[in-house]
Amino acid sequence: MADWIPRARGELTTAELRALSRANHEDLPALERELSAATGWPFVVLVPSARVGVVAALRALGAPAGSEVLVSALNFAPLVERIRARWAPTAVDVRGTSACPDRVAEAVTGRTGAIVATHAFGRPAPMAELRAIADAAGVPLIEDAAQALGARTDARGDAAVFSFGPTKPLAGWGGGAVGCDSATVAARIRASLPTRGERASRLVRGVAFEIASRFGGPLAKTGAVDAIVERWLVDPARATRRRPWQDAPMGAIEARLVRLRLAGLAARTLARRLDHAAVRARLAARGVQSWPDAPGGIGYGVLVSCDDAETRARELRHLGVDAPFGELRLVGDPDRCPRAAELERTLLRVPAAW
Repeated sequence: MADWIPRARGELTTAELRALSRANHEDLPALERELSAATGWPFVVLVPSARVGVVAALRALGAPAGSEVLVSALNFAPLVERIRARWAPTAVDVRGTSACPDRVAEAVTGRTGAIVATHAFGRPAPMAELRAIADAAGVPLIEDAAQALGARTDARGDAAVFSFGPTKPLAGWGGGAVGCDSATVAARIRASLPTRGERASRLVRGVAFEIASRFGGPLAKTGAVDAIVERWLVDPARATRRRPWQDAPMGAIEARLVRLRLAGLAARTLARRLDHAAVRARLAARGVQSWPDAPGGIGYGVLVSCDDAETRARELRHLGVDAPFGELRLVGDPDRCPRAAELERTLLRVPAAW
């Protein structure tokens, strides 16, 4: 494990850099069309971020303000806080890494307004079971696919939300998209989006990630980045604070970069799956047991269970291996969600390539 492995290989190629210099306003509608073709959703709307996209989808699909929104207890804390501003997020325990359908069915009440299914770590949620529960309850089902673009599911929600953050499967410099089946829902999503935000801050963040992809390894081995990582990623209270780029609409440069990388998404997904199997074999040879990739999964890192994931992540960073900890946290009551509480403490995602 001698090499630094970033969570996403963000290093711009010369060809990409030249293409970004030619970005223009046509890249935005073109990206929506290309995402529609790639994902199979008839309508796609670009959004500032996945968390904005989930909120926009909830509003567009008619989840009443103040109603309960059922979410996985193992989740992205800033997203849940964003939902809390208008609805009442209700955490349910997990089966695998996604919300357990049995727990979701038990949690449905007359106050339930929607269900959000999270495809955690690129592993599809049990959509067929959740779809049946949502239909029986008469509420919309939204897929949080921020970590799972390219995954194959056994059923679909009423909308799916994707992310183009620097560490996501389709890595860009930020932004996201919502796919849906209805032109009316797409129009409502577009009308509800924020129109202001510090887009320049997102571009700076993207450039910073490119620099970190090249020079982060030596710094990580010294331990100098530990405080930064723990401050901005692991600390959920600080992570929920609004960042200046979160509400900024996607611009032509971000759209052009995503378009360039979308063209090779299928090949990269296949490569990740092959890498996933190879890394699992190498771990097994060292006596380390890991989770097999889920059916329809995209090989978005290899999941390893350990006694103390946070400590192990820090040790691996000092060896030059980026094993992210704290991406998904417990957002519910640990007594009511014991499985999610255990996974928060013990589950570590290591790179799917060394």
